[in-house]
Amino acid sequence: MENMTAKELFNMVKTSQEDISIVFLNPSNQLLANRGTHKLMDLFNSHDSEGRFYGVHGDLTSLGQLNNRENVTDEEMIKIVEEFMLFGKPINKKDITKDMSFIAL
Repeated sequence: MENMTAKELFNMVKTSQEDISIVFLNPSNQLLANRGTHKLMDLFNSHDSEGRFYGVHGDLTSLGQLNNRENVTDEEMIKIVEEFMLFGKPINKKDITKDMSFIAL
């Protein structure tokens, strides 16, 4: 995952048939988080009663969350993932360890 481009990472998450959340870790072992809430910014694929959906959460988006059910293109979401990747490497949210802290940009 670390050597993927933003588009490759986005497409991997987009086509997943399982719920997945990718967060971003900088070299100082800090996870990218929102200001105020400290909720992690992420690229995700999830499901609900209407089926699967994918998108991005975070302060780097114009609305806090963008997903494929809204009037937003994959290219717009890939640009957000590119910004996330400028911050740090992508990791699966389930791989977070206790020694990681948060940083709000």
